[in-house]
Amino acid sequence: MGRLKEIPMTIETCDILSDAEAEVLTLPDLVCPMPVLRAKKTLARLAAGAKLRVESTDPHSEADLAEFCRQTGHALLGQAAIERDGRTWFVTLIARKDD
Repeated sequence: MGRLKEIPMTIETCDILSDAEAEVLTLPDLVCPMPVLRAKKTLARLAAGAKLRVESTDPHSEADLAEFCRQTGHALLGQAAIERDGRTWFVTLIARKDD
């Protein structure tokens, strides 16, 4: 993992990036609908309440994952955009819904 570019961060952004309990799904260069499909597949195998951090270079993934959470009942815990390795990454933290 490369160094993060120094950008203004809120407490919420720091929480999203540093949640050690979250499983991380890193998806460079995948575009719609792949980030949502990969998140769906990963969430299906996680326990209720488990956290998933999706890191995508697709700028539309923020809106797509937010809508996915709204439609499926998973909890959208936060979203942030960060600069890493000369690219913008869109990070979404999701908690799996109870069964």
